[in-house]
Amino acid sequence: MVPGGPRPGVEVRWNIEGDPIIGYFARILGAPTAPGFPPYPVNRVFALFKDQQKAERWHFKPYEYYGLNQYVILGHDEGFWVAPEEGGELIYQQLVLQGDIEPRYPPRAVFELRWVESD
Repeated sequence: MVPGGPRPGVEVRWNIEGDPIIGYFARILGAPTAPGFPPYPVNRVFALFKDQQKAERWHFKPYEYYGLNQYVILGHDEGFWVAPEEGGELIYQQLVLQGDIEPRYPPRAVFELRWVESD
């Protein structure tokens, strides 16, 4: 995790590599990311400065319910990212399905992604 999480009002730049079929690696500060694994909390998203082979391939699911460029970021187990309420660290939460109903994600699980060309 980025120590202390993102600062309010500061835009965080991520490097996204991969494709929509097998998934994307999301890198921050040059390190790939993954949900926590013991001994770390499993309900957080971590930047892996070590053990980079454990990086997760994320899937970016368009979620037009909230408008254009809105995405839910899913892991291989259908867990998803949730923004913290104030600063802090990204949360990784499991989806609770309710029958055949299309999943609805909370507002803090929807991220605006703006794709830019690399420098």
